[in-house]
Amino acid sequence: FRSHSGRTRVLPSPPGVQMNLTVEVSRISPDGEIHYRFLLEQMDLLVKAGTPQKDAEALRAELGPLPGLRGEGRVSPHGRSSHFHAALPPDLSPRLHEPLQQLLTTLGGMGTFIPSSAVGLGARWEHQTQSPPSTTTVELKRLDKKEVGLKMELYSPPSSTEPRTQSRGEGGCVMSLDRLWPLEYELAVETHAQVQSQDDGP
Repeated sequence: FRSHSGRTRVLPSPPGVQMNLTVEVSRISPDGEIHYRFLLEQMDLLVKAGTPQKDAEALRAELGPLPGLRGEGRVSPHGRSSHFHAALPPDLSPRLHEPLQQLLTTLGGMGTFIPSSAVGLGARWEHQTQSPPSTTTVELKRLDKKEVGLKMELYSPPSSTEPRTQSRGEGGCVMSLDRLWPLEYELAVETHAQVQSQDDGP
């Protein structure tokens, strides 16, 4: 955290969030497009050592409305997402809307960052998203008969609105060629915010 005066203060790192989702295929159209629906059954915090218990409990309470979240989507025969819809609960804490909406955007875009042309181990490519604007650099790290291991690096440029935020993240996912969503997906993101304060005096 850096103020307009140049003073910097390190804020405690928030806990990670672990989600358990179930996905059900509802229909397969004649052209091979897969229609599915999903349910967020459970979520919990991955609390790091040194995190104040009151902060963890406060965040856990803010996430309380999320279990039970439902959505639906469609995936083309080639594994590319063609439709995704999920609405966050109206009683969710306002400060969680942006990061969770970004997470839903990522879930809905699963498969869109896979290249349409053939690539081999070690190949790297970029995937752009517009809302919020970000660039994900993807590297093919592992390729088995049915599983693909990807390394991912995320960069989101400084925002144009206050507070000005900039994000970087890294992680990866393991995708099975016979599943709609990744078997594993992990992304750690750091967000830096710059705010302006003004003291007009007494």
